[in-house]
Amino acid sequence: MREVVHIFVGEFSYAMNWIAPSMHKQFQTLKDTKKIVISYAANEMLYRHFCDEFISLPLELTNKLTHPTTVGDTRYGGITPDFVIEYYKKIYPNADIVTPTYQIDAQEQMPYGIYNHISPVDKVKQEIDLFLEGFKKDHTITIMPKIRMKETQFKSGIFDLPNIQNWDIDNWTKIVNNLIDDGFNVVSFYIEDVYARGGSLSLPIKDSRFREFSIDLNSKYALDRQSWILKSTLCSIYGSTGAHCLPFWINTPVCAMIHSNYHHRSFFDWQKKLTNNHKNNKIINVEDFSKCKYDDIYGDIIHFINKN
Repeated sequence: MREVVHIFVGEFSYAMNWIAPSMHKQFQTLKDTKKIVISYAANEMLYRHFCDEFISLPLELTNKLTHPTTVGDTRYGGITPDFVIEYYKKIYPNADIVTPTYQIDAQEQMPYGIYNHISPVDKVKQEIDLFLEGFKKDHTITIMPKIRMKETQFKSGIFDLPNIQNWDIDNWTKIVNNLIDDGFNVVSFYIEDVYARGGSLSLPIKDSRFREFSIDLNSKYALDRQSWILKSTLCSIYGSTGAHCLPFWINTPVCAMIHSNYHHRSFFDWQKKLTNNHKNNKIINVEDFSKCKYDDIYGDIIHFINKN
């Protein structure tokens, strides 16, 4: 049987919102073909429902892929590096090896692809139920305190520069404390920010109504665990990141604070299709996170929460 191997090493948000949907549609046209997807372990949930086999990139490769961008890595020209392609040509010498060779048009209202809700596997639900024990769904909020530094900041060793796309740790800490004062439990996603991959903040909060969930990006259930937490809590609050679309895909309410350069990219037709025209969502436009304080928009956030 013919084998087709699709490899993707780019950014998570591009995998979720463009690559996986287009691959899903393309795979439907392939007959008598074994369809294999190779990507980061953490992204398996995006692909497993339409491919015959998903294979995680090994650490020996991911350790070299430190600056993902759209469909590739900036350190290798923004495309899939040759060393990745050659690695899999040796494993699949008779397969068609496919990698994205184009830049995504992130402005399309309805790109080529299948845009339907996806679901996490049941296998990790009990684990999440135990983690959330005592936190009732209608009194628990999930947050994603996103952070992403520029490559130049990492090279210079300066990590505390004002950043117009990131809320600082003080604002995230204050909003969590306010939510707790207002009677809510809070679960915060923590993803270690390595090199220029992006991640989220670990908040210095010691309170019985606050729990931090550390996400292991080397686990094939990383997205499943996040999704079950989102499904098991009232709603979520995301910083400015393409990852705020995850709640769209699993049909859970989200309040996203998006930088003004990207705010319009939450209102495409495919997103409206997934969210019933954002019926249960709130997308807040922020021009400069370094000048926007949590109390400037806390009223909007509480109004969103009370609606859900």
